[in-house]
Amino acid sequence: KGLMTYVEHSDQERYMDDLGRNNVRQVSSGGSVANSMIVMSHFGANAFFSCRIGKDASGDKYYNDMKAAGLHCNFDSMPRAEGFTGRCLVKITPDADRTMLTYLGTSIELCEQQLNLEALKNSKYLYVEGYLTTSPTGLQAAKTAIKLAKENGIKVAITLSDPDIVKNFKPQ
Repeated sequence: KGLMTYVEHSDQERYMDDLGRNNVRQVSSGGSVANSMIVMSHFGANAFFSCRIGKDASGDKYYNDMKAAGLHCNFDSMPRAEGFTGRCLVKITPDADRTMLTYLGTSIELCEQQLNLEALKNSKYLYVEGYLTTSPTGLQAAKTAIKLAKENGIKVAITLSDPDIVKNFKPQ
């Protein structure tokens, strides 16, 4: 209770079956940086979001939600990856505590090829997701984006995501 636990796709499917899929109250796209980008877009910012989603129903929803929020996205100009889109099952108890069962899916394979470097060069800010430190390709993508941002006078911010990310991946 109150923590985030990584699970495999099959485990998350089993949890959904055990809970009863018709008991799911809300399905929404998100993630720390995605949520921030959506809010920025709602406040009128011209925002661009680089991510990795799969060719599945969750990926369709995610992409459509990003577009409905007014976000420009790397998948406007490139094909989506094979595999499952990451998902987070959030259980909220009556005392408002949340427990998250997170399947990272294809997002764990985000890499430099998914970056739109031209969009970055035309930005004022780069906002980096701390979870990228958990993946070698994600970490390299973050480093590439940060280097390009610094070379072009773009301000860089990072979300530290979760206390365990900081504790377990501090050197990265």
